[in-house]
Amino acid sequence: MSELIKASSPAVKENMEIQLLGGSFPAVLDEQIVFSQLEEREEAIWSFLVAAGYLKVLPEKAGDARLLALTNAEVRLMMEKLIKAWFNSMSVAGFSRDFRRALVWGETAALNAAMQNIAEETFSFFDVKGREPERFYHGFTLGLLVDMKESHCLKSNRESGLGHYDVMLIPRRKGEPGVVIEFKSLNADEGETGLEDTAAASLGQIAAKNYAAELKAQGVAPASIFAYGIAFQGKEVLVRGGRLADVALPPQAG
Repeated sequence: MSELIKASSPAVKENMEIQLLGGSFPAVLDEQIVFSQLEEREEAIWSFLVAAGYLKVLPEKAGDARLLALTNAEVRLMMEKLIKAWFNSMSVAGFSRDFRRALVWGETAALNAAMQNIAEETFSFFDVKGREPERFYHGFTLGLLVDMKESHCLKSNRESGLGHYDVMLIPRRKGEPGVVIEFKSLNADEGETGLEDTAAASLGQIAAKNYAAELKAQGVAPASIFAYGIAFQGKEVLVRGGRLADVALPPQAG
């Protein structure tokens, strides 16, 4: 199962992320699926995981699809351990620790260095130029953050303020820092001439849509909130941001 998930597309990894965060997602199941079909039909992984008891089918329907979720807390814990083991087995394990530490202390230069090292060491094995590159970066970053679940509540694609943020870390202990992250692929059609423009647009979106509202509602002091725009083009990555109160955020969304 580990190899099936590692070799899957960003869309499959995103659905795994939804499950780890306690959510469900729709999928069309095939009761006649056989293991050999998994290499030919990627979506067949869900039928296999249902048959193996890792996923359960919820009563609700979504057209021809059924809503799926992890079977229980034990399976969720197993999946978390699988992802941790995957990242720890990579050559980027040290860079991942640097990334997590820098993220909650506003060390943007260290974040950039860690992300660049991760990109150079790892991204050649993944499709970072696919049809939905933001999904790839989003899902990969969530994998890097799994180890922070004891200190922070990890949320993804949730509503806050006037929109939906990409990733948020809500501290479990009072006084600890909170983090909100927005990903954006460079888009020349929007007038972006480089990753600096794209990162600035990501930060502008955090500000314009007040994504930090949920952190503030949870009692996180504004001075302890860090905002980051992660811009990318293929394997090139740029992180901009820092303490929300100190970041010069553009007034408009990107």
